[in-house]
Amino acid sequence: MYGIDISNHNREFVLNNNMGKHLFATADFVWMKATEGKSFVDKSVDAYVEKAYLTDKDVIGFYHYARPDLNTYHEEAMHFCAEVKRLARETHSVILLSLDWEGLSLSYSTEWALNWLRTVEETTGIKPLVYVSESVANSTEWDVIVDDDYGLWVAKWSDYKPEPGAWPFYAFHQYTSSPIDLDVFNGGISALKKYGKAAVSLYG
Repeated sequence: MYGIDISNHNREFVLNNNMGKHLFATADFVWMKATEGKSFVDKSVDAYVEKAYLTDKDVIGFYHYARPDLNTYHEEAMHFCAEVKRLARETHSVILLSLDWEGLSLSYSTEWALNWLRTVEETTGIKPLVYVSESVANSTEWDVIVDDDYGLWVAKWSDYKPEPGAWPFYAFHQYTSSPIDLDVFNGGISALKKYGKAAVSLYG
């Protein structure tokens, strides 16, 4: 199954370019940047959620760009969860969640990531994935996160399958960034939906 992952950086292409519109409409799933740090909200996520609703997307994902250099895991997790619940009201899709661990995050302990993941799971009932590059998956200590059964979304811009490091397998593979980030899911629709929950479930 194939999908895309997008942020405000891709707004013009996704919303106003014919190829971008086609990629969005035909994607089996769409990942969207929702938040960063403890207060930032992506400027295009609401427009993307509306587009997902109008194109009847069965599965959408929200990801959070971690900033452990600036904030506590709890501050960032609570900010993300609040935005996910707000955004999910606009869709009937199955919701997936993920932590984007790159940039300055790589200088910090994966314990921060583990605590963020646990907090988000406790708050939403959805078990998030971790997004990292193949090199980071294979060079950083991830055992505590793998032991807690948090899945892997791995970036390797190649048609060759990535090495998942400490994980027994990867769930998503980001295989190119041209014309936008494109991803493949390692399974079928029933397996894909097991990584998330229906939007309505977030409201009890």
